[in-house]
Amino acid sequence: MINLIPKEEKTHIIEEYRRRLLVIFLLLLLFTATAMLFLSLPTYVLFSAKHKTVLDSLEIAKHLSSERRDVETETAVRDLNDRVSVVISSVQKRSVVDIVSTIVSKKIDGIHIQRISYDERQSSGVVSISGVASSRERALSFVKALEDSQIFSNVNLPVGSLVKEKDLSFSISATLK
Repeated sequence: MINLIPKEEKTHIIEEYRRRLLVIFLLLLLFTATAMLFLSLPTYVLFSAKHKTVLDSLEIAKHLSSERRDVETETAVRDLNDRVSVVISSVQKRSVVDIVSTIVSKKIDGIHIQRISYDERQSSGVVSISGVASSRERALSFVKALEDSQIFSNVNLPVGSLVKEKDLSFSISATLK
């Protein structure tokens, strides 16, 4: 076969063919990229919505955990306050040994103590002292000595205990401070 196309024209046609092939290739590439963009757009929207939902859930969880920590802290503080109040109340209460030793130290000659009872069910505690006094003056002196002590706030000797002059039975009630 005879080649009737001159060599320069032949190279020009080949270059034109390559340019058209390149344009078609670039158009196909552009079309494919555009199609991929449009097809991936719903996925992008879906993932961004899920990302926002996850961030909102994380914020809510942080808020709830901080509230839970606040509740746990309040519970711990209340428990600690209860324990401290028990310790403080036990420190404020006097021991029975201290009460009895104070009563015995304030006892004077002529006073015979027969019974000491202590009732701590009341707010500050009440001590009842029963016994026999050799005279009215001795009983009143004993009451005065108890009043002067630092642990009793109210010492009460009923008038009925002072009827006799000698060998009188008494019953004193004293409230602790």
